[in-house]
Amino acid sequence: MLEKIHFIFLLLVSLIGGGCNAAESVINVTTAGALEQALASAHKDNEIYMAAGVYNLKNSLTIVSRNLKLIGAGKDKTVLDFTAAKVAGQGVLILADGVRLDGFSVKNTVGDGVVSRGASDVTFHKIKVSWDLGVTAGGYGIYPVLGRRINIIDSESYGATEAGIYVGQTYDALIENNTVKNNVIGIDVENSFKVVVKGNVVESNSIGITLSSRPNLTVTNPYSAKVMQNNIKNNNLQNFSPSSAFSSHLGSGAAIRIVAFNDVELSRNYYSGRHRVIYHISDYGSLGLRDSYQKDFVNTFFGIKLLDVIVPSNYSSLIAGKATKPSSVLLRVQEIYRAPIDVDKLCVSISIAENLAPPFANLLCEKN
Repeated sequence: MLEKIHFIFLLLVSLIGGGCNAAESVINVTTAGALEQALASAHKDNEIYMAAGVYNLKNSLTIVSRNLKLIGAGKDKTVLDFTAAKVAGQGVLILADGVRLDGFSVKNTVGDGVVSRGASDVTFHKIKVSWDLGVTAGGYGIYPVLGRRINIIDSESYGATEAGIYVGQTYDALIENNTVKNNVIGIDVENSFKVVVKGNVVESNSIGITLSSRPNLTVTNPYSAKVMQNNIKNNNLQNFSPSSAFSSHLGSGAAIRIVAFNDVELSRNYYSGRHRVIYHISDYGSLGLRDSYQKDFVNTFFGIKLLDVIVPSNYSSLIAGKATKPSSVLLRVQEIYRAPIDVDKLCVSISIAENLAPPFANLLCEKN
């Protein structure tokens, strides 16, 4: 009899315990307070669902639980509003592997919008970051750094003072089908490896896309980037980055700018609207920063492939007689250029080429 009672007791404990775990693994929230509490008490593999609505937040949200999913009702339906926040900081900070953010907006953060730091296997899907007119914008919209296997897909970023989407010191990243507008840099890839930038709308930024290498960071000497099938339009917004920011030293008007980044392939990108230059390729020293790292930083350009460039008849004179077939131009930039590229000559040479075909048919080019 005692054994039977003991068995029933254990069974009840098992059922009650299992029910609690099942209930806690999926958490539904409808208020800012409930959201903060859910993240503070979250465990590995939890899923937190945010109902449609505006969540007014005064503090950053931090994710430290592995494989956590934070999911909204849609990027135009669930809005995390940080207008009331007083302390500088990001809106959402990810410090754990395997996290997925999906279907919500982050707006008016004092600092960066959404950040992952030192985390791998992170996905940003259908995330929107923006700042209202008149609000002092943060530096970066979506900002993963020091990670591996990062995916940024179907997301949006508007108004960042440095970059709408930034991937830094990261191995293996996919940036696909996003929209970046009215940022200083639309998409910024820095000191990273095996990055694919594909199918994005990059419009009305100061600079469209940058691939850059900088000294004195934890990860250096980046290589391997593919930039393909992007719609790059009208990136000539006046640079509004604060003077203390690295991007403040970059002139506006480039569709794609490469700074000391190796093994780059540019293919089937569509350029339209008005740019000062399509490709601006330079070394770190040409930025003129005069910092203490410049003299010790050796640029090792190799393998810049411009697979979608149209080569005009006078192109050979611009690159010291090294013109090749229009279908595949391989530039060894360090061998060709002794100084920064003359962006006006390169721009004009493309824009006045005879019988222009897409993607350059609608290109207008400005002179200084």
